[in-house]
This record gives sequence, structure tokens and C-alpha cells, in this order.
Amino acid sequence: MRGLRATGKLQVTVDAANGSEIRRQRLTASQALLARAPDAFRLEALTPFGVGYVVATDGASIAAFAPGERVLWRGDADLATVAAATGVAAEPADVVALLLGVAPVPPLELSRARVSAGAPGTGGSIDDATPEILLHATVRDRPEELVVVGFAHPAAGAGAWVPVLYERSTLAGELVLRARFGDFAPSPAGPLARRVEIAARGTEAVLRCSDLEVNPSIEAGAFSIATPPGVQERRFVEPGGESGGAA
Repeated sequence: MRGLRATGKLQVTVDAANGSEIRRQRLTASQALLARAPDAFRLEALTPFGVGYVVATDGASIAAFAPGERVLWRGDADLATVAAATGVAAEPADVVALLLGVAPVPPLELSRARVSAGAPGTGGSIDDATPEILLHATVRDRPEELVVVGFAHPAAGAGAWVPVLYERSTLAGELVLRARFGDFAPSPAGPLARRVEIAARGTEAVLRCSDLEVNPSIEAGAFSIATPPGVQERRFVEPGGESGGAA
């Protein structure tokens, strides 16, 4: 599968600084989403009055626009700007993989990989997606990071092994990214996860999708945002400064 168009509910929970304290902030919104491999996506938060917030990236640059605030944020697309724009600390290609319901597995050092049997509750369970087999391996170009991929036979998989758990962490135990996939539905591209749970540094998100269209035709300019007249532009990261934020 190379692309996806869908609607859904996105719930994001972020650890935000409030003076000397860290408090959890939660936002839930209806979303229209569009994704194209390897690293382009567009998210639109929908309100009864139209689009309340939109984020778009073509993999190289990213923009975020809140019409009610008359401010458009721009920057290079990377982990920091995706986190500022969406609340999920992940690289653009990882976000696209997750939207497509795919584990964003980097090249692994398979010569030292090992396989273990899953156990009830391992990595959590979404519907019929409890991992049955777990692959453990280090990242090829970052040997200090460990990846675990859990596979299962979901009912919609027609007997196929499907990744239902992805976890990337440091050997010291610090979480980089975790994803759990569930509520699978059959599609022309194979079983498709309609529910994705995501955890990254200081953030958590749950995406529930519906009205899925696999490999849709995508109009030119879908992954960019033009600056409307009278709207102020700001940079996510000013030269020599710290990251700003649209969220």
C-alpha cells in the first residue's frame, strides 16, 4: 500500500511544561487524513464550522495552519517540527507508516536477531492483535537501539502474519517509539489496521480510522499549504533559536 485517505478520531496526550511542573494535556478531534509513502501526509482537524487546524508535509518541509489564529507555521520536516505540529514526536516517514497501519521498521542487524514467543498481554492487546511471535534486533546504523516487532494472525488477515506491535528503544530502556495495531479490516492491499496506538517521548496518541480509501488519487499540492492573504508566517525553528510550536 502506497497511500491512504480516511476520516477518524485522533486523541493526543502530551506532557507540557507549566512553570516547574509537567502536566498532561489531552486533545481529541475528528480528523481527515491523507498519507502517501514514504513521508508525505496531511491532517485536518474538523469542527462543525469547517477545518480548525491543518498540518501538511511533503517529507522535506512542513506547515501548520490554524485559521482562527491567522498564523501559519513553517519549517523543515523532522522529528522536532512534527512533534510541534502534531504532538507526536516521530519522523515524517514514521508518521506515514503509522497512518498506513505499518510498523516503521528501520534496517535491522538480523545476524544477531532473536525470536521469542509472545505471552498473553505482551505489549498490550487490541482486539485480536496480541503478539504471538516477537522479533528482537538492534538497528543496523544505531546499535545502541533495540527494535521489537510482534506478529499475530488477526481475523482479517486470512492466515497471514501481520505486525501488531512495534517498539524501538535504547539499550538503556528509554522509549523512542511504540505502536500497537488493531481492529484490522480486509482491503485490496491486505489487512488494514483501523486503530493505532502510538507512544513516543512525552507523547501518546490513539487514532481510530473509518471510511478508508486505499491508494487514492491525490491532487497536486495536497501536501503543502499556501499562505492566505493577511496571515502571518512564523518559523518552527528560528536560525540560532529554539523550536517554536503550533500545537
